[in-house]
Amino acid sequence: MRDVISALREYKNNRIDEIVNHIALTPEYKKVTQDIKTAYENILKNSNDNLRGWLEKYEEMILGKEDIVFQNLYQQAFADGLDVGILIGKILFKVQK
Repeated sequence: MRDVISALREYKNNRIDEIVNHIALTPEYKKVTQDIKTAYENILKNSNDNLRGWLEKYEEMILGKEDIVFQNLYQQAFADGLDVGILIGKILFKVQK
């Protein structure tokens, strides 16, 4: 059973990267990313050195927070999918008796 759990965890971790890479290729994501980059560059260009440092730190914290949220959302969806699969298996097994 441990091997199955380890395999599922590895699969889940690999899928996170695949999903993120897939999303990053969509036109909507590319446009929003470019718009954010342009806005951020304009803010930095029009800021003093002290404010630039805080803005860069702020950006790092936001990205870190987003990583935590998305990883947890994916993990929960994965766990929910397994639960649904188990329930379907139980229903099918019960029907076949």
